[in-house]
Amino acid sequence: MKDTIFGAHAVLGVLLHQPKRAIQLLCLEKSAHVEIMAVANRLGLPIRTWNKAQFQEQLGHEAVHQGLALQVREFPYVELEDALRGRPKLCVVLDSIEDPRNLGRAARSAFAMGAELLVIPKDRAVQVTSSAEKASVGTLSRIPVARVTNLNRALDKMRDAGLWIIGTSDQAKLKPWKCDLTKPIALVVGNEEKGIRKQVLEHCDEIIQIPMASKDMSLNAADAATVMLYEALRQRQGASA
Repeated sequence: MKDTIFGAHAVLGVLLHQPKRAIQLLCLEKSAHVEIMAVANRLGLPIRTWNKAQFQEQLGHEAVHQGLALQVREFPYVELEDALRGRPKLCVVLDSIEDPRNLGRAARSAFAMGAELLVIPKDRAVQVTSSAEKASVGTLSRIPVARVTNLNRALDKMRDAGLWIIGTSDQAKLKPWKCDLTKPIALVVGNEEKGIRKQVLEHCDEIIQIPMASKDMSLNAADAATVMLYEALRQRQGASA
């Protein structure tokens, strides 16, 4: 199954970190992306020149493609069990995220803050798409992503592997800085509107509230993930100082 990703960071990320996915590089005439062209040539990748009309026809008028696109094979998800054998210390679990841009932004924050694994449900949730890869600025090609059929069972497996499961809810009392985030943890972030599903919350060992100055406002899923990941990084760097 083929897909087309677009944008300089997403394209370069695949070429550098998932080169076996790459099929063909597409670029505007007189492309200024010298590094990407050099990597493509080194890989022996076919390079095809498109004009602006062809980019718009294939990707849509809204796509911010930067004059680059890459035809790729399907995204290489990892098996959860295989990923857990590496004893990850920081994982992010996304429960029923619907917007591919939130998936991409969460992956970007996860990679930047040192997470070693991203877990998403296979059903009733967004998968890794070209829009998600674009929003991740290439980091979805650098962090392992496990896709699971049953998130509750996946959390049980993660707990058995030594991870402490931490969810977020505006009904919780525990503040992030009062929770020990230096131990091996899996941070669970919920749906953009409904938050974490009740059954998934019941599988969490602790539930944290992200405090807000305005009580009638909330963070979107990617921002909530970023806040929790930053606090985990802050605690870990402080503990090792």
